[in-house]
Amino acid sequence: MKKQFLKVYNRFKLDFYRTLNMGENKEDSLTVSESFCLEVINGLKKPTVRDVASFMKISQPNAAYKISNLEDKGYITKTQSKEDKRVFYLNVTKKYDKFSQSKNKYLADILDTLEKTMSPEDIKKTEEVLKAVYDHLPTADDLLK
Repeated sequence: MKKQFLKVYNRFKLDFYRTLNMGENKEDSLTVSESFCLEVINGLKKPTVRDVASFMKISQPNAAYKISNLEDKGYITKTQSKEDKRVFYLNVTKKYDKFSQSKNKYLADILDTLEKTMSPEDIKKTEEVLKAVYDHLPTADDLLK
């Protein structure tokens, strides 16, 4: 099971890396570093610049620079905290959602094919296995500790 899981995981990683700098045009294409930053922002759900810097193990000025570029390209917005006006939460935009859908088309196509070829029982069992794997993975909050 481990060997097969790693084979699947590695294929997904390769596809992810292949699509890291997609953009509709040259002005909004992303560097690899910006893409990773964007994925972290999405995964952490409304993090601060400090959260992103800590998670990526980079300096806050470096994170702020990448975040500023992502904001300029329209992939994220900042929302000021009501409690502490010095803190801004980062949010992905609809442009990110579009980018993500395009980037994940390969995965969506695979899942569509599997749903057409697998029995309902096999689909249910696969969902149970995936849920068990998911439940054993650390949460975004765990990863920030």
